[in-house]
Amino acid sequence: MRASLTDLWLLTLPSLSLAFPATNYAGLGVHDPAVIQNSGNYYAFSTGGLLNYWKASSISGPWAHQGTVFSSAPNINNAGNTDLWAPDLHQVNGLYYLYYAASSFGSQNSVIGLATSSSLNVGSWTDHGAVISSPGTTSPYTITNAIDPNLIVTPSGSAYLNWGSFWADIWQVPLQSGLATPSSASSAKMISEDPSGNRPEEGSYMSYHAPYYYLWVSHGQCCGFNANSLPAAGTEYKIIVGRSESVNGPFLDQSGKDMAQGGGTTIMGSNGNVYAPGGQGVVTAADGTDILYYHYCEFTSVYKI
Repeated sequence: MRASLTDLWLLTLPSLSLAFPATNYAGLGVHDPAVIQNSGNYYAFSTGGLLNYWKASSISGPWAHQGTVFSSAPNINNAGNTDLWAPDLHQVNGLYYLYYAASSFGSQNSVIGLATSSSLNVGSWTDHGAVISSPGTTSPYTITNAIDPNLIVTPSGSAYLNWGSFWADIWQVPLQSGLATPSSASSAKMISEDPSGNRPEEGSYMSYHAPYYYLWVSHGQCCGFNANSLPAAGTEYKIIVGRSESVNGPFLDQSGKDMAQGGGTTIMGSNGNVYAPGGQGVVTAADGTDILYYHYCEFTSVYKI
């Protein structure tokens, strides 16, 4: 997979056409990127192993490998604890919070964990163990898949964890102070759903650009592509989005349809040499520009994945 970046003008979202903007390759081959900007430097984290990460002075690279978040398996009870997925990184009150998932492909036996650092330096990370797991004993943890975490903190300081993949789609739960413990399960709510087929939604990311919260979701088949049996056109990964003035939704697409009722405007899909874009996030550059980043396969090498 490749990490790619393209400028996103959030305020013009309602007027965007379905012609996709050009993809600008960021010079980094990773899956499920998480990018943060700090004092003009960019840090990119990726799925795989003990969570590798890189640093660059430009969002287009070149990227210098820094190391891994963990030096050994984190303290979570899951067979996937040495091959971690879907990092999500945010700075809150001077501390960096990195959420991640441990699971195995096609399984609901999953855990979302948390590590923190005050500096982003290798060796500075504190392991906080599990935040949520599935299948749990209380709904919605009985029906959701605890992967693809995403933290959103409102301007007033309220924090929420968004998560989910296939099974019961995308959910949100408030977090208690410390951002390591969810509030009661009864406070969780579904924020995006595709009720068709195998419920192909995952990798949610929520960004805020006043006055709207934007919910970005990867929709479709992500990987395991085969030259002789590609999925039907349009069923591979693509990025859909909706927005709301409330962090809790409803998130409406361009037509006004709620994402919790099957809505979602396709903001990026397969085009040109780009195939199955997803694993997206939004990073704000030092000049205030919001940038949508994502991984994708190249048509010229997709069959090698």
